[in-house]
Amino acid sequence: MLFIVVNRRQMAFRWLVGGLVLLLIYTLPPMPRFLMGRSESTYSPFSVVYSGDSVITRYLFPQVASDSLFVLVLGAGADYDPASPPGQLLSATQLLRMADGIRVALLMPEAVLVTSANFEYSPHGQAELTRRAAQGLVGYTDRTIQVQEQPNKTCEEARALVGAHGRGTRVLLVNFAVHMRRVMPLFTAFGAKPMAAPCDFKDKHNPLRPYRLVDALPFWKHLDRFDEFMKEQLAHRLGSQC
Repeated sequence: MLFIVVNRRQMAFRWLVGGLVLLLIYTLPPMPRFLMGRSESTYSPFSVVYSGDSVITRYLFPQVASDSLFVLVLGAGADYDPASPPGQLLSATQLLRMADGIRVALLMPEAVLVTSANFEYSPHGQAELTRRAAQGLVGYTDRTIQVQEQPNKTCEEARALVGAHGRGTRVLLVNFAVHMRRVMPLFTAFGAKPMAAPCDFKDKHNPLRPYRLVDALPFWKHLDRFDEFMKEQLAHRLGSQC
């Protein structure tokens, strides 16, 4: 009996030590930065090059008619409070996507901005809240914004876009950089012709900031990044159920 108790304690201690070692590895900077950086490096931020009177994207995206090029801001969460303006109802994640969607749409004047995603606990969907927030910004009040308010998942957003505009629709996808490796083939599978416009890169390198000892210490944000990376990898491997 004593042997069993001691053996169980030793096993529990080994599990505890192993867990603490893994926690240390995942909260130290090298591992999360390596994994997140590798995932985010697949696509670069969208930009254009001006050549005379023409605009050339860094991805050689062809110039097309205004009704066949879209900038789709994928949904990322919202809330509702009748006393708050639309911009304050969007999640921080959604605000980042909306801001970069506007930036991309301004770079491509012939494109139509599309906001997306449903929100059942509000009289207005997330797409409509994002549209209102975008149109309230200086510099974008005179641009048309389309909405697709029914989708609840990314695959439904892809289906809604292709269903509304047909197969072969050219679309610039505004989404988190770490999500792009999963989202791009998903839209391609539904028949769209997507182009990546990633935003909110987690792995940033500031060459002007000196290295500090504290940068090498464990920090909770590294664990969050590792968790986000693993969730995305799991979703990518299993595929989206739609």
